[in-house]
Amino acid sequence: MRRPTGLLVLTTLGLVLASCGQQAPQPAPTPTSGNMVTLTLASPLAAFKTQGLPTGPDGRSTVTHLKIKVKNAQGTYVQFNGQNVYQQNGAQTFLTLSSTQPNATVVLPRGTYTFENIGKDNVEGTFLAYGTNDGVDLTQGSSTINLQLHALASEGTTTFADKFKWKSVATQETLDLRLNVLNAQGTVVPTGDYSGIDYQVVDAQGTPLNGVAEVLAGSSKLGARVKVIGTTSTSALFIKATTQAWQATGAETAAPTTFSKTFSIAFDKTGLSLDTQAPQVTLNAVGTVTAGQDITLAGTASDDGDLMAIRVFDGSMLIGSTDAAEWGQNGVAEVMFTPGSGQWSLNWTPTTSGAADLLVIAADKAGNEGRAQAQKALQFLKSFGATSFVHSVAIKQDGTVIAWGSNGNGQTDVPAGLTNVVATSTGWNHSLALKQDGTVVAWGQGSQGQTTIPTGLTDVVAIAGGANHSLALKADGTVVAWGNGAQGQTAIPAGLTDVVAISAGTEHSLALKQDGTVVVWGSNGYGNLNIPTGLTDVVGIAAGHLHSLALKADGTVVAWGYNGLGQTTIPAGLTDVVAISAGIFHSLALKADGTVVGWGDNDDGQLNMPVGLTDVVAIAAGYLHSLALKADGTVVAWGNDAHGNLDVPTGPYLIP
Repeated sequence: MRRPTGLLVLTTLGLVLASCGQQAPQPAPTPTSGNMVTLTLASPLAAFKTQGLPTGPDGRSTVTHLKIKVKNAQGTYVQFNGQNVYQQNGAQTFLTLSSTQPNATVVLPRGTYTFENIGKDNVEGTFLAYGTNDGVDLTQGSSTINLQLHALASEGTTTFADKFKWKSVATQETLDLRLNVLNAQGTVVPTGDYSGIDYQVVDAQGTPLNGVAEVLAGSSKLGARVKVIGTTSTSALFIKATTQAWQATGAETAAPTTFSKTFSIAFDKTGLSLDTQAPQVTLNAVGTVTAGQDITLAGTASDDGDLMAIRVFDGSMLIGSTDAAEWGQNGVAEVMFTPGSGQWSLNWTPTTSGAADLLVIAADKAGNEGRAQAQKALQFLKSFGATSFVHSVAIKQDGTVIAWGSNGNGQTDVPAGLTNVVATSTGWNHSLALKQDGTVVAWGQGSQGQTTIPTGLTDVVAIAGGANHSLALKADGTVVAWGNGAQGQTAIPAGLTDVVAISAGTEHSLALKQDGTVVVWGSNGYGNLNIPTGLTDVVGIAAGHLHSLALKADGTVVAWGYNGLGQTTIPAGLTDVVAISAGIFHSLALKADGTVVGWGDNDDGQLNMPVGLTDVVAIAAGYLHSLALKADGTVVAWGNDAHGNLDVPTGPYLIP
């Protein structure tokens, strides 16, 4: 994986000038039209990013203007008439190209010229780049000229420091020094615009020293590793980095100039100290990852003494390190660390998808280690919205839909030709279907707008039907609602984002967020909105008539709202739950072993699971009946059959 290098590297920039015309003598004080050449300056300023120039926070180049001065063979600057046409003693003394106007036409007498190219962040702004082309011959007709441009370095802003900001060093320790050659704006100067670095161990006056430290092999333009030796007389260590870089020599002139930066650090003669305190290290939350898709891992690290290294592991494999000696070995990338803030980061490309098994180890100079493990990513559940009242709707394995039960409002009249369905949901007297293309189809009772799909609704990934309202979850994590909103059940809370699941009750709505928390809105007549304090790590939700359920990542269930028939009284010891469903007055839970548990109202046998019911993979609770989808694609029903709720059509049905 490519190691991050800060801002992009500035290389030579070419501006294309095309000339045409007949051969003519050197520019004359009073040129005639016959010896003039029209040049087209085609500047790549509009595409600076692809040229490798330094970029700002918005990804655009910090160099946005080129100021071009032209000298003739006699060394005299030529002038123009304000329209880029040569004019002796004209008012225009330079040519200007910009990222918004990258092209210009210029007229010059035939001759030999020098072009001075001055890069700035605006016409009279900060001087950031410079280059010249000397002795350019424009006497022979058409020619192409690549104008040279180099980033300018600033000795004052350039930094040379150790990566972890150690307080001192002792014998046999290795310093990891980083050189950042910067320009006047603090932007990193590309390595191509300064020479190789000469690293030397010196005394306080800059005189080279032997026997005090050793610059190790592998040092580069980005820094050096230095092995500390020291002597009994050593109180501090000095390392000097010397390079040649382009620097300003005037307001708009520059030349390659040699300069040095010196790093110093106190030397601990004894190297003896008692440090038993492990570093503190954190790893920001990481969700599921996708193979081949870059992500940035980040966290913090600190120590009461001096940090030595930060390493990041995926399982047992080292994927990132602050130790330059480990970079590139089996794909190990650089862990970036900012001592002042204690922030670390690593750009990583996972090789497998799913929950990442990440571990971060921070070590100090005494060998103490602090560790941080990625929190287990929440695995959110898909719902089986086959029923919620007195009719049922399910998807066959061929993507078609079958409905049964009460049909007083056309709720089981599946639209002709409905195919490619991936999810269904039912309200009291209406039905919803989500298609593979992210669109929603509705049928049944629509007197309160519950079947009137909002215009332009696309990119839907989940649906939920309430009594007389409907919800849709979009791929961007936002929720759309329509239908009866008299109790606020369609009034989506402002700023609700990062939603991963939805459920609709009679007059209230639920949303599960990516962080495992639950949001609820609508009627609160029976405590429907009173989410238990501290409810987190939720992976599934279900809204019933006047109550709600939440399934936690540890396999336990939490309930709130109306409990007149025991629908929120969770059976003692209920664990290992993998799915939940809330009916009108009863609740269901599916356990990891494929069995079903129910509680609440049982007047019509809706809790009387058939004997030997196993291998269940999804459940749905209606008004007076219940459904279970088995691993073989069959649906089992029990409870009240007054409306044909138990007359399940032949499958096999799609497993969510």
